Amino acid sequence: MATPEITHPPEWALVRILAEAGSVSEAAPKLLEVVGRHFGWALGALWLADEAGLGLECAGSWSEDHPALAEFRRQSGRLSYPPGVGLPGSVWASGRSRWDADLSVTDFPRDGIADAAGLGAAVVVPVVSPGGVVGVMELLARGFRPLEPDVLERLETVGRQIGQYFARLRAEERLLQSEESSASIVAAALDCIITMDHTGRVVDLNPAAEATFGYARADAVGRRLGDLIVPPALRAAHHAALDRYVATEEPRILGERLELTGMRANGTTLPVELTVTRLGSHHPPVFAGFLRDISARRASEREVERLLELEREARVRAELAEHAARSISDVLQGSLLPPHLPQVPGIELGAVYRAGAEGTVVGGDFYDVFELGDGRWGIAIGDVRGKGPHAASVTALMRYTIRTAAVREASPSDVLGVLNQALLAEDGAGGGEAGDFCTAVYGVLDTADPDGPALCVAIGGHPLPLLRTRDGVRAMGEPGTLLGVIPDPRIADARITLAPGDVLLLFTDGVIESRTPEGFFGTDRLAGLLAGCGDLDAGAVAGRVEAAVVGSAVTRSADDVAVLALRATAT
Repeated sequence: MATPEITHPPEWALVRILAEAGSVSEAAPKLLEVVGRHFGWALGALWLADEAGLGLECAGSWSEDHPALAEFRRQSGRLSYPPGVGLPGSVWASGRSRWDADLSVTDFPRDGIADAAGLGAAVVVPVVSPGGVVGVMELLARGFRPLEPDVLERLETVGRQIGQYFARLRAEERLLQSEESSASIVAAALDCIITMDHTGRVVDLNPAAEATFGYARADAVGRRLGDLIVPPALRAAHHAALDRYVATEEPRILGERLELTGMRANGTTLPVELTVTRLGSHHPPVFAGFLRDISARRASEREVERLLELEREARVRAELAEHAARSISDVLQGSLLPPHLPQVPGIELGAVYRAGAEGTVVGGDFYDVFELGDGRWGIAIGDVRGKGPHAASVTALMRYTIRTAAVREASPSDVLGVLNQALLAEDGAGGGEAGDFCTAVYGVLDTADPDGPALCVAIGGHPLPLLRTRDGVRAMGEPGTLLGVIPDPRIADARITLAPGDVLLLFTDGVIESRTPEGFFGTDRLAGLLAGCGDLDAGAVAGRVEAAVVGSAVTRSADDVAVLALRATAT
């Protein structure tokens, strides 16, 4: 290595070396040689903190031309000093210089190789940057060397010079890394990034902008941005907005996300999302525009709008169809029930019907009251298995078979027998579904009986009606066989006379099989409810039953509820 000219004070040479060096490793040996030769040291080393700040590493060294000194430098260069360890580590940790006049009385980890090289004294000064101690400069001499305060002071000045240089170099490295990183990010960005100056001329654009708008960077830089990517009809407004900002610095669109129309090099247009920001505080200003081609998003939005419109139209059609179906269902359901209850002498009538299914499903429960002549009235209630059109057809068959048979047959049991044969015939003829069955109660009410209204009733597999008299509530009639199952069902007639105030309650199984938090609603609960109805008229009794069933149900029952109440009045 050539020896630098040192006719001037060493500080001058150090300034020149630091100004000309491109790196610490390049500058360190030259610095140490200038300092070592001028102040009479045989060897020097520059120790700097690593990037993590965990230890000192040798950034460069120098020595006089001697094999033993060269060996000392070689071995020292492989070492690393944590804070507080060895001379370099202790000065780094404390931030204070240290002069050891006699290494033989000092804890010096390298004393073996130091002895071989004849090194007997050392001085270590901190390398101080504006951010603190970043390393140390170590100088060693042959033999004993007592403290020289003026030399130590000048060496500390050198340490500060090196620290300033080191801080500047690190800052430049970080800036370069940041610029390289930023350039890489801009180049790799999927969005278009275009920078322009205060006159509207392109300063730079990234590859995404080249690909999107069809301009090569070399062709775009220096041209007015408005002439490149702004459609002709919008250019005047673009230039006016730029001029207004440069004159007033009022940021009307800076930082805002705008959706505009852009133009490619071939003249075609595309929808873009634009955000403009000012870069730093330069004067005149420089701007960056971040643009994104939103053609695909617009197409997706149009497709979503189209699908939503189709869905809306489908929903409207479905609602219309459901309304039509519900209207048909209501008409069909209404045809299975009497339009109104007749006026029966000496008897109040009350009825409720509640479909178990919502919407367009027709239920299979029904009730009926019709006049037979000579003061006699037919009373019927029934329940068909299942729901829907087939159940409705069976319900209609039941209702009108009962009405027809009631004209010819004298006893209610015979009427139910005729109904049983009609159901079996319907099933056998293929008009029904296998396993069709139903339950029913049919009675004949004779209001002309001299002892008071008398009721003869027959039951085919149906829940027994409840009769409330002044003596309490009891089930009335004899249980019978399901209808539509076997040719000869067991069905019996039962006869009662209704005293004034007596209430007869006929109901379908949807009442007693409704689920409550305690289990099924049940016959006992229904009997207790009937007993507590007091002097309520028949309509109020039927309404109270419906309210109790609906109010106590855990969920809406899938079964229909039909209730028919008869209350004898005073004659």
